[in-house]
Amino acid sequence: MFPSAGTPRLARAPEERGKGYATEAVRIIVDYLFLSHDIVRIQAEIHPENTAHQRALESNGFTHEAIIRKSLFSRGAWRDSVLYNILREDWEKRETEVIRNPP
Repeated sequence: MFPSAGTPRLARAPEERGKGYATEAVRIIVDYLFLSHDIVRIQAEIHPENTAHQRALESNGFTHEAIIRKSLFSRGAWRDSVLYNILREDWEKRETEVIRNPP
């Protein structure tokens, strides 16, 4: 049995950034999770300065939900993170729109 929420984690090599791999990976992970598991929500927690990852999430239908204060320990200090989510019903609506109006 799977929990009702999941948290994907992505990392990219610096030389591969900006090529759309993260956007495509997010789409594949989200589609897989919603199609194969009975979950209602997927969330991603990212560094607030990672605007590329924010764009990848937003372009896949994720919604900015919250700033989580001092949730990540990095480079010797506690740092804030940004929480994004997508709900099953939002994903289903988005998938229906893509079928009706392909890119």
